[in-house]
Amino acid sequence: MVKRSIKTILIILTLSLSIYNFNLIQNRGNVTIDFVNVGQGDSALISSANGRHMLIDAGKADSKTKENISSIAYMRSIGVKKIDILSLSHYDDDHSGAAEAISELFDIEMLFVPEPKDDKDIIAFSQIAKALPDETNVFFPETNDEVKIGEDITIKVLSINNDGKESNDRSLILRIDAFDNSAIFTGDMDLKMEKNLLGARTKEELDIDIAKVGHHGSKNASSAEFYKALTPIYSIISVGKNSYGHPTDEAMNNILASGSKIYRTDKDGGVRFIISKTGIKEKKI
Repeated sequence: MVKRSIKTILIILTLSLSIYNFNLIQNRGNVTIDFVNVGQGDSALISSANGRHMLIDAGKADSKTKENISSIAYMRSIGVKKIDILSLSHYDDDHSGAAEAISELFDIEMLFVPEPKDDKDIIAFSQIAKALPDETNVFFPETNDEVKIGEDITIKVLSINNDGKESNDRSLILRIDAFDNSAIFTGDMDLKMEKNLLGARTKEELDIDIAKVGHHGSKNASSAEFYKALTPIYSIISVGKNSYGHPTDEAMNNILASGSKIYRTDKDGGVRFIISKTGIKEKKI
């Protein structure tokens, strides 16, 4: 495991494209974002036109057999063998629980995660780090950092608060741009974080097409003001059976008021967004 600078990592990611062995996913000039049904948790796979992959969050380790963990089973079913970037929004089990098993079973070029701050985060990070291939680069991003996957996907850190008191407060907020379309991944950000993001970012930066709904549709996220700024075409709530009341009516109503179409993984299963130069199409997976 090697920690390197962001400039070095960008060079590595760009150069390795020329020698990358394309796997079974060939998107024929398109970028895809697959929101995987992992129950009460988060996991999304972003794939470039040339078969490179970024996994944002891993979901839980929801099976005793590693190969049957939801996120792992899905990636294997579509032929993923290498993950160029494994990114975790934070270290809660429903977002990072399967990361250790993923690190053991897949080649991973870069781990892109918040710097662990408290004992729980440090333990979770240490377990993942021990399982990583030796050649994996580990990077702790800061606000405004950018990385690319090939030529068609740009990942920008919109916000990360390393001084947050709890793991949720330190969620890594990412904007993904592919062609002329964009997506936002919000981890378990809450109402306060939404307000801070509204104050820190321009209207253009927050005008997105696909929104991963924060904190599984919790009452403490997805304000009307935030979704009015985002104006997403699609919003995805990654949720399963739970005792928290997720997603709440309040969150649902705020999202719907923005004009967004909502997908819920507990009712709709996984969903794929196909992004091309002509726009976005969606289908269930």
